[in-house]
Amino acid sequence: GMFSFMPGTFSGTGTVNTRLFLTGGTAGEGNYRWHYLAVPSQQDKSVLTNINPNDLMWYSEPAAVTDMWQGWQWHDGFDGTTSITSLLPTEGYSFYNDADTYVTFTGNTLLTSLPQKNLSFTHFGWNFIGNSLTCGINWDAVVLSGDMDPSVNFLKDYQEYYYIQGGPGVPAGTTGSIPPLQGFFVQANAPGASIDFSAAKEHNGTTYYKGSKENAESKSKYPLIRISLDNDKLTDQTVIWFNENATTGKDSKYDAEKWIPDDPRLQICSSLQGRKYAINGIQFPEESVEIPLAIRTTESGKHTIRMAGMENVEGFTFYLKDLELKTRTSLKENTKYSFSASNGIIDNRFVIVIGNSSAQKNTESVSGKPFNIYSSFGILNIELQSDAWEGKTGSVKVIDLTGRTLTDSRNIEFSRSSLIQLPMGNKKGLFIVEITSSSLKHSGRVIVK
Repeated sequence: GMFSFMPGTFSGTGTVNTRLFLTGGTAGEGNYRWHYLAVPSQQDKSVLTNINPNDLMWYSEPAAVTDMWQGWQWHDGFDGTTSITSLLPTEGYSFYNDADTYVTFTGNTLLTSLPQKNLSFTHFGWNFIGNSLTCGINWDAVVLSGDMDPSVNFLKDYQEYYYIQGGPGVPAGTTGSIPPLQGFFVQANAPGASIDFSAAKEHNGTTYYKGSKENAESKSKYPLIRISLDNDKLTDQTVIWFNENATTGKDSKYDAEKWIPDDPRLQICSSLQGRKYAINGIQFPEESVEIPLAIRTTESGKHTIRMAGMENVEGFTFYLKDLELKTRTSLKENTKYSFSASNGIIDNRFVIVIGNSSAQKNTESVSGKPFNIYSSFGILNIELQSDAWEGKTGSVKVIDLTGRTLTDSRNIEFSRSSLIQLPMGNKKGLFIVEITSSSLKHSGRVIVK
């Protein structure tokens, strides 16, 4: 478990010991369990180097000139990097040990709040920071200023985790709750970006490094699919989610780019316009859209791509195309697809095809249905096509994908000669339309753009 302590006011002196457990060893050959962490108060680096004198790193944003990975610095200056002597609060550090271990941080004070964090931007803008509180922080409650991405990412047990403020996380279970002494990366896109943590303190309710199966997030309110890649030893996951304001380009509010390190790592991500995404936000397609997948394998042999989750995407189809074998697999009917691949990066083999089975050019298919439901210029149109409803009176509800009723129109008369039109204002996206009259009931889906 994870202890959470939120300091209030206290007068006195003494010593504060904060103990942290870190798993060690590997998660498979070559897959070392590095941990991203922060310290509760300034510490001499020996608190970690006495456990392992070699494998402690920090990150310098200005040092990443031609490659983001140049920012990694060894604590002792190995390989021409910049050494350090102390570990500072609100900074992130990466540590590895061959075996499970405890580390005890000793000090005379505890932080009661995190100061505003000013971010560095030189070339790539990646900043390695940390939650130095002994309680959690809620990433959805932090205030971001300047030009920066609202996403965080970190590493635990050689598994990558990503979360977008106000959006989904990956893998399943990753939320905006950042536990005590957690290190994580954020990205500034220009000078002057900063983070205000003053309203973000919370008692931690997740296990260390968040994202555990035991503390999985509740069913997402966001329409999304989760695609995973595994080789029976390791697994990785990517998310495609749907938002009417997203585009196929880089949207900082809806996308989290995937880190592609030099060292071998099992990875899967979506790939659009030269960018690779761990979390990719797109609009619901009017008809269909193809999203290329990029994968990276650590060894030759059998691998499996799985539909790891589908939420609020009724009325849409999902197919996996293997361009090498010329196959097309429905991921709703067959949630996994196994294949053989050599060790390395595969960019041009797999494609996810997302189809709109309930709408063609914003028009609900009318075959055998009592109503033709479609949208035009922000107006929801309902056209009667069934004699069974002629002359009857009823209601029309418009519901979003979270289950929230947006409009509830009563005493509507249904007639073939009268088109029902409901203004949608600035509401966009996929909506459920429920039409009822006495014992008659019909529901349909429509996209409003």
